[in-house]
Amino acid sequence: MGSLDGFCSQFKLRDIVKENKITTFVEIGCHLGHTISHAMYMGFDKIYSCDIDEKYIKHCKNRFKNHDWVIIEHCTSVEFLNSLLPKLDDVDSIVFFLDAHLPELDSTVNISLPLEKEMDIIWQYRKDKHDHLAIDDLRIYEDNDYTGGNWKDRALYGSPNLDFLNKYNYKVQKSLFEEGYLYLTN
Repeated sequence: MGSLDGFCSQFKLRDIVKENKITTFVEIGCHLGHTISHAMYMGFDKIYSCDIDEKYIKHCKNRFKNHDWVIIEHCTSVEFLNSLLPKLDDVDSIVFFLDAHLPELDSTVNISLPLEKEMDIIWQYRKDKHDHLAIDDLRIYEDNDYTGGNWKDRALYGSPNLDFLNKYNYKVQKSLFEEGYLYLTN
């Protein structure tokens, strides 16, 4: 499991956010709220997150109940992005942290490995914007020399590869730190 902090240490995201005055953060997969907390520390004015696991939603809504700029929804990542992104059309630059994979190793690829569908939705609504996409756990999609090791169950769960990234016009950077990160910009 990667983290926003690990990603930031590799790609200097704090500097990018500050230099470009990015105020909006969208996270997919809130879990226990560590990424939300880190995004708050980075100074975002609006933070949006979702999860399909109700226990994580309850935990995070309670944890951040006094922060009205943190919006947390109980839904799939696909539902969340399709609902949220049309409302953010006037926002020129968003930082996305895509981390909605392998919830309880659900056997449905659209639920357990939704990255391609998430990317399709983001591209549909945001292809002309100046977004920054952070994707963790690269090792789900390919074997490499990750400092956190390869995912031993990748073949067992039929994990797809990253060939689908070719259909977008993002600049792609990789890091082998921890379980691997992708950084995409347009």
